[in-house]
Amino acid sequence: PATGANLKPSFVVPIDPLNLPVVSLALSGDRAQGWDPVKVREFADNEVVRRLKSVTDVYSVVPFGGYRRQMQVLVDRSKLSSYGLSILDVRDAIDRSNVTRSSGTLTESNREGIVRVDTRATSAADILNYPIKEANTTSSPSAIPGPASGGMGGMGSGSPSPSPVAPTSPAKSGAPRVIYVRDVARVEDTHWEKRSGYRYLENQPGVGVNTDEAIEVSVIQNPGASSAKVVPDVMKVVRQLETENPGLTFKVAYDNAHFVEILFNNVWHELGLAILLTGIAVIFFLGEWRGTVIAMITLPTSLALAILLMVPFGMTFNSGTLIGLLLSIGRLVDDSIIDIHAVERHLRMGKNAKEATIDGIAEVRVAVIASTLMIVLALMPLLFSGGIVGLMFVELVWPLIFGLLASMLVSFTLTALLCAKLLRHEDAR
Repeated sequence: PATGANLKPSFVVPIDPLNLPVVSLALSGDRAQGWDPVKVREFADNEVVRRLKSVTDVYSVVPFGGYRRQMQVLVDRSKLSSYGLSILDVRDAIDRSNVTRSSGTLTESNREGIVRVDTRATSAADILNYPIKEANTTSSPSAIPGPASGGMGGMGSGSPSPSPVAPTSPAKSGAPRVIYVRDVARVEDTHWEKRSGYRYLENQPGVGVNTDEAIEVSVIQNPGASSAKVVPDVMKVVRQLETENPGLTFKVAYDNAHFVEILFNNVWHELGLAILLTGIAVIFFLGEWRGTVIAMITLPTSLALAILLMVPFGMTFNSGTLIGLLLSIGRLVDDSIIDIHAVERHLRMGKNAKEATIDGIAEVRVAVIASTLMIVLALMPLLFSGGIVGLMFVELVWPLIFGLLASMLVSFTLTALLCAKLLRHEDAR
């Protein structure tokens, strides 16, 4: 039922407890150019939030700290009492006038326009002019007999015949008067009582640690977005705000894209190192450089195909997908090693390179398919587990599965072609 709290507007929004701000900005203003703390916080609550929310994949913008602007209505109780009003009348009058709402339509010939009335207060003077109530003023009688002339009710004790006096009629009602807020209160344009604060700590080389009072502006992105794309777009808007509003300064307190970039560089470095170490291990076990070259060609090719398969699923490079690709490297080279070993065995049987490749790969084809599909089936339950477990493993398992399938495909195509072209009998090496 639409009663009580249900009368208030309600919103249903998705909440991700792991979705932390991707960038935190410290906003400060130059007092010499008119940017006092109240004005800076008001600018952050309105203009900064509005502009940053227009950036693609920005989910929420949250300001914190500073001084929030507040209109304080200080009521004079004695004046309220003289007009027969209460503090609730003042509150209801402000709530009734400080609104913005539709007021109907205006029709002219074949055109119709919507009328909207906005009486929200933007200054203390606006609130002072809000009407509270219409009251009737009273006026005193024109003449009232004093004690010497008439005593009580004009019945004096000095003369047997009463002297004529003005009629003691009831007070006459005057014209109605509108009581405004200014008649019973004063309004101060000030700020809320400060209960929290934010300081930006900056370590300047050679100068030391400097702390400045500022306003934090935290930007939260959509859970599926990449901070490496969102943060640069946010910073473009921030630089535009600084250009359009001289005296305002945005400083980056936290930038998740910087850490993501470091993570990406480390993962790519580890990826290249893993391929190199795999090549060294292969040459030791195969004992032949041609087989190592084949493995080093098919391994990046399988990774490239795995990355290509990620595109239709809307996946991007992040910590989860890159770790999944990294884990798949050891398994990607297995199929090529199996093929190379089978082809070399048939070469030692006296067959030429083409026949050895056809017979060798056909011999191990079923084994390669079976081993690949078994691993894929073992990983599939992690994709459909749901909940936090599913969210944790979905970006890790899909690249691993794509890598396995790509390796199987490459082992039947590119590996076979390279074996037929590069591998030779021991006597011909």
